[in-house]
Amino acid sequence: MYLKLDIQGNELEALIGAEKSIERISAIELEMSYTPQYLGEAESFKIVEFLVIRGFRQIYSSIPRVDKFGRQWDFNSIFVKDDVWRKLTNAIE
Repeated sequence: MYLKLDIQGNELEALIGAEKSIERISAIELEMSYTPQYLGEAESFKIVEFLVIRGFRQIYSSIPRVDKFGRQWDFNSIFVKDDVWRKLTNAIE
């Protein structure tokens, strides 16, 4: 199962709410921000920590959007369950 989230700063709350479903999910794509854009938005490292603790690894992050002042804003990341990642990478070898 693949989950994609782009919900304007509520990604961590959605992941917490889907905690039981996360066990059945193989990969998650979500948008995060280096510079919070919404009130109450979780910092990106908290989202990464939440997923790593639950057995995911971050395998991709896009280049963040940058404004004229050099501030880095949002970017997309893909996380894959460790066991799924090992199966995929072993199959390639």
